[in-house]
Amino acid sequence: MKRSLIMLYILAFPLPTLAAGNTPLATGLGMTSCDQFTKSIQSSPTMEDTYFEWAQGYMTGMNSMLGFTKAPPKDLTAMTFSTQKNVIRDFCKSHPRMEYEAAVPAVYVLLPAIKMQQ
Repeated sequence: MKRSLIMLYILAFPLPTLAAGNTPLATGLGMTSCDQFTKSIQSSPTMEDTYFEWAQGYMTGMNSMLGFTKAPPKDLTAMTFSTQKNVIRDFCKSHPRMEYEAAVPAVYVLLPAIKMQQ
């Protein structure tokens, strides 16, 4: 079940280049390949924090978009940041040709929804 949800998010959320003009839908470190991310953090371990800040912003944006669908947002702090980084690292090691941003939904689907007060 979780694997299906992860694949759904990977297919739904990655931000490919627009076909009609190569205008990117997103910019920043998230558009770096997983292979480049892995090499970057091997040579400079503190660089992972910079990438992760981008991931946190991306997940915050995902939460914001859920407001339009009436779906509950996710608790971005329910899982330790260390664990979230491990999920991203593992995804990138398994998918070196994908962009870093494709790894972020692998974390997002594991986070619990925030119970909204009525």
